[in-house]
Amino acid sequence: HHGMSSDALSFHVSLSDERGGTTVRSMPCDIKFKAQGKWTELTVRWSRLNATEVERKAFDEWAGTLDHLAAYLAHGP
Repeated sequence: HHGMSSDALSFHVSLSDERGGTTVRSMPCDIKFKAQGKWTELTVRWSRLNATEVERKAFDEWAGTLDHLAAYLAHGP
């Protein structure tokens, strides 16, 4: 399902290659936002439901991008 509220997003994620071809089929993703004083806590959960080995590897690499974002946000520009 796809949805949006003031504190959450639900959607499906697909990854593509540089030519726009789908490399990972659609998989569910939920994002929740929680106010923490002047900050907002962001929780991302996704499911690699019945993912192939190639799809698992692609999502693991993308998760590394989120780790870089967290480190950037923790230390600032």
